[in-house]
Amino acid sequence: MLVDSPKSGWKATFVEATFADGFITTTPVQVLPEHYPTQAPPAIEPACKTLSDKDQH
Repeated sequence: MLVDSPKSGWKATFVEATFADGFITTTPVQVLPEHYPTQAPPAIEPACKTLSDKDQH
């Protein structure tokens, strides 16, 4: 299965198959593109912000 990279942001996909005997299996999740940001996004208070190391302790 080929998945195109989005023009912006990321896209995650996986496939789940259910067989006649009830067995269910899934593929690993694939996230595209395979590069990640090098800096934190701007905060959108209060709903979304990047936690600093001091906020996580």
